Amino acid sequence: MDIPLQMKLMPERKGVTMHYQSVMGTATIEFIEENQKQQVIEDIFLNRYPSTRHIDYNKTSPPMTMIAKLTVNTITAKMNPMPGNVD
Repeated sequence: MDIPLQMKLMPERKGVTMHYQSVMGTATIEFIEENQKQQVIEDIFLNRYPSTRHIDYNKTSPPMTMIAKLTVNTITAKMNPMPGNVD
């Protein structure tokens, strides 16, 4: 994620700076096996919210769906805030 916020010209210093927020990291991605998809959909996706716990969904969709588990190994964030912002 890299969100440019504003370019600032600094003629007195003959320079330019960008105010930004940036998040970077590394992760491991594991693709869920076909025989585990149904269980992952029900245990993780549907049970996350009370409104979806008992929903009737199309059980023929999982074979046509790829599910991946992303495990974040490292994460770093930085910013060059705009003056006056309370970030």
